[in-house]
Amino acid sequence: MLSVCVPFWNQEHRRGGQWECLAANTLRKDQLELIAVDNGSTDASFLYVDVSARPLFPHSKWVRFSENFGLEPAVDRAFTESSG
Repeated sequence: MLSVCVPFWNQEHRRGGQWECLAANTLRKDQLELIAVDNGSTDASFLYVDVSARPLFPHSKWVRFSENFGLEPAVDRAFTESSG
């Protein structure tokens, strides 16, 4: 399994086809795990990622921080949550 770790903070404005592009890769969906870490967003980023990405990735995990702890703690948490 390949784990793709995606930390984000206030990225609602960057809506686009990134999840569809990732889902269209050559791996089977059961070989790809998405771990999204919301680093304390104050906009609707978490909702956007949840609604747009969860249906595309059956093996997905969401982590939501209460505040922005910075990139390194978000990436560390994503790796802790990963299976691949």
